[in-house]
Amino acid sequence: MFEWVVPTLQVVIGVSFIIFMHELGHFMVAKRAGVRVDAFSLGMGPVICCFRAGLGFRWGSAVREYETLQEEARRAPQTEREGIPRTDPHTITERARAMGQTEYRVSWIPIGGYVKMAGETVNDEHTGSPDELQSQSAGVRLAIFSAGSAMNLLIAIPLLTAAALLGITYTAPVIGDISAADSDEWDSELQVGDEILSVNGEPVVKLEDYHRAVVFNPNRTLRVRVRRGDEEREVEFITRGAEHYGLKGLTEPVVDEVIGGSAAERAGLKAGDRILSVGGAPTPTWDVLVARIQMETPKAVEARLPLWEKEIGELYERAKTEGKDLTAVEEVKPEPSDRPEDLLARFDAARRKRALLHELLDLNEEDDGLVEFEIERRSTEEPTAAAERLKFRLTPDVKSQSSLDLEPVVPARIFSVKGGSPARAAGVEKADVVSAVDGVPCRSLAEVRSRLKRMIGLPVKLSLLRGKEAVEVTLTPGRTLRGEAELGVHFAGFPLELADVPADTPFGKAGLTAGDVLVRALPPPKTGLSAWFGRVFGSEPPDFRTLDDLLRPGLFPVDPTGAYGPIVVEFKRGDALRQTTLRPDSILVPRAGLNMGKARLKSVRVKMGPGEACLFGLTKTWDNIVETFAMLEQLLSRAISPKNLAGPIGIFGISYKVAEEGLSKLLQLLALLTVNLGIVNMFPIPLLDGGHVFFLACEKVKGKPLSENALIVAQYVGLALLLTLVIFVTVQDVGRMF
Repeated sequence: MFEWVVPTLQVVIGVSFIIFMHELGHFMVAKRAGVRVDAFSLGMGPVICCFRAGLGFRWGSAVREYETLQEEARRAPQTEREGIPRTDPHTITERARAMGQTEYRVSWIPIGGYVKMAGETVNDEHTGSPDELQSQSAGVRLAIFSAGSAMNLLIAIPLLTAAALLGITYTAPVIGDISAADSDEWDSELQVGDEILSVNGEPVVKLEDYHRAVVFNPNRTLRVRVRRGDEEREVEFITRGAEHYGLKGLTEPVVDEVIGGSAAERAGLKAGDRILSVGGAPTPTWDVLVARIQMETPKAVEARLPLWEKEIGELYERAKTEGKDLTAVEEVKPEPSDRPEDLLARFDAARRKRALLHELLDLNEEDDGLVEFEIERRSTEEPTAAAERLKFRLTPDVKSQSSLDLEPVVPARIFSVKGGSPARAAGVEKADVVSAVDGVPCRSLAEVRSRLKRMIGLPVKLSLLRGKEAVEVTLTPGRTLRGEAELGVHFAGFPLELADVPADTPFGKAGLTAGDVLVRALPPPKTGLSAWFGRVFGSEPPDFRTLDDLLRPGLFPVDPTGAYGPIVVEFKRGDALRQTTLRPDSILVPRAGLNMGKARLKSVRVKMGPGEACLFGLTKTWDNIVETFAMLEQLLSRAISPKNLAGPIGIFGISYKVAEEGLSKLLQLLALLTVNLGIVNMFPIPLLDGGHVFFLACEKVKGKPLSENALIVAQYVGLALLLTLVIFVTVQDVGRMF
C-alpha cells in the first residue's frame, strides 16, 4: 500500500543532497576566504529551525534577535555615557562578539538549499567592508563562484564508488526487439537475438555501451560485431544518432507475480519461475511466452473441446435423470459471433458448464491441463543450489480484451523492409502492396498473413503492386521467435487506405468505407492542467507511424474492465479531411495468470572491491562529463531535439522509476545529475554561477566592475531565459504525463 514511500524519500533525499553539496562548495570556499556568510540553509522556503553560535538553537529564524543584540552592543558605550540604566553593557558586548556570523537553517521545502553571502547581489547593501563578497579580489570571487560546480563534479566520484560496491547491474547486450519506425538498426542486418560483442573494435559488455556509441557518433559508420547462434559476424551501417536508435534489451520470461485464483496458481507455478517452453516450443523472451500461450491454447482447445462437450452431454442427462435443477447450466451460453475467437467462447462456456455439472453431481472435477509449461525453479533457501527443471500442465483462463484489428480492412502495404531479410534480398521495396500469395489474390493484410502461415521454410511467390506496376518476387519466409512467418517487412504505416470494410467491424460502425485513408489517430481530449498547456503552447497530437502505435499502452482511456475507450481518427475521403470515432471490439484471449511486473531485461551484475570501485568512480565520472558535453554539442547542433530535455517533474519521475530498481541504480543516476548540474550551472547566463564568472571576465577586460544598471539588466535577461527554459521543459514533462 505504501510501496511508494521509500523510493520517494530516496529521490527527495538524493536530489536534495546534490543541490546541498553544491551550496556547501560555495560556503566552504567563502568561509575560507573570509567572506561573511549570513545564512546557510538545508532546504528552501520558510525556516523551520536554526542554530547560530552564541545564540544556540531556535525555532524559526533568529535574524531579528541577532540584529537586536548587535544593535544593543553598538549602543552600549553611548548608553553608559548618557547615564541611562541598562543591563551590563560588558555582557551585551561580549555576547554580541561571541555570536557566529552564520545562521544554519533547516527550511520547509526539502529540495536543496542556499548560501546567502554578504554583498552578494546588487540589491544588498554594500558598505565596502572587507568581509563582503564584492570587496574580494576577482580571483577569490572566481574561486567562490566555481566551488559549487567543482563540488558537484567531485561528489560524483563517491556516489559511483558506492554504487559499484553495492553492485552494478547492466542490461546485457542482447537484442530483444528492433523498432521498425525509422530506426537505423531496422535498416541494418542486425537481428533479434544477436549478442553485440563490439562496436568499431571497442568491446561491448552492456547494451548501454552500444547506445553510447550510437548517440555520440551521428552520421558515422558503425562496425558492429555480433554473435548469432554459434557464429560471429560483422554488421556495418551508418547511424543517424539518438533520434533513430531502435534497440531494446531482451526481456526474460521470468515470472514476477502469479495472479491469485488464476490458472497458473492452480497449476502450482510461483514467482521467480523461468518459463523455458510452452507446448514444447522455446520461450526465450516474455513476448514470445505470451504469444506461445495464445497460439498453443486454441490448438489444445480444438482437440479437447469435443471430448468435453461429449462429457457435458452425458453429465447433463445424468443430472436430469436425478432431478437436479439445471437452470444455471442452461443459462451458460457462448456469445454468438463469426470471428475466430468463437472456439475460445465455446470452450469458456463448456468449462463453466462442466464445473457446474460436477458440483451438482458431487463429482471431483479433473483437469489434467491443456498446455504444457516447462520451467526452471531456483530454491529461495539455497540460492547457490542448481536450478530444478519442472513440467506443469495448465488450462488457461479466457479473458475479454479490447481489440481494434486493422488487418482485415487494410491492404498489405509495406511500411519498411528489414536489412538483411529475405524481402530485402528479393527486391521488395517500401510502399509495395502484396496483392497475391502464390497466385491466390489477397485483398487484406489479414489474408496475406493467413496464407504465409503455411509457407514457413518454403519458397513463395509474392505478387506486388509498385505504384501502377505489377512485380513478382520469390522468397522463402523464415520463422520468428514467436513461430510466425518472417519476411523481414513491417506492414501498414500511416496513412492507411482501407480496402473492404464490413459493416459489423469497428470501422464499418464508425462510417468508414473502402477507399477512405486513415491519416492519424488522436488522443482523447485533455482536461485540467494538461488542457491548459495544450491551449497555451499548442502541443500537437502524437505522431502515429505504424499499426502498433494505434493502441499504444497508456495512450487511450481504459475503463475498470480494462477495455479501451473511444479513439478519434482523422481520415481523408476524396480531398476532404474528416474525423470519426472508433470504438474497439471486445474479444476473448487465453490468459495463464502470469505477471511480468517491471520489465525484466536480461542483465549482468558486477560487484567490485574497494580499489576497483574507486577506479570505477573516477573513470565513470569522467565519462559522464564527456557525455554531458557531447550531448550539449548535439543539442546546439540540433542533432538531438530539445524536446528530449526533462525538467523538475520529468527528473523526479525518472528518478522514482530508477529508485524502484534499487539503490545502486539511483546512485548512478544521481552521479549523472550532479555532473549535469555542475556543468550547466557554469553556463554564462546571469543568475547562474557561470554568469558571475562571465561578469568577472568582463571586469578583467574593462579594468573595473560592470555598472549597477548593467548588472540589473543582465539579471532580468538571465531571469527571462531561465523562466523560458523552465516553462519549456515543464511543458515537455506535462506532455509526457498526459
